[in-house]
Amino acid sequence: ACVTLRHLTATENNRQKLVKENGILPLIELLRSESEEIQEQTAGTLHNLAIDAEIRGVIVQKQGLPALIELLAPSMGDKIQEQAIGTIRNISVSPQYETEIVTAGGGSRVGRLLP
Repeated sequence: ACVTLRHLTATENNRQKLVKENGILPLIELLRSESEEIQEQTAGTLHNLAIDAEIRGVIVQKQGLPALIELLAPSMGDKIQEQAIGTIRNISVSPQYETEIVTAGGGSRVGRLLP
């Protein structure tokens, strides 16, 4: 199901429908799944959703940043980290969320990923 959602959220219409149906919070909760596959696909779905400026705000409001930043831990797989950092990057395009990213620990976690 997570792979399907990821593909569906590649289009603007489906992104808006998912938000309208209150789908953001369940996705954020799935980021804490025991399954790495679910974590990766869910982070990829949020990556797609965060293309939209309005949806970025919903992700931040629903406390998505701390969950995404947790996925940047050294113990997480590269694919999970790639999707999480892509989502955080999309959110950071909106300057009003820069402080929230840093406050949630994004600065130090992102910095550790640099070579």
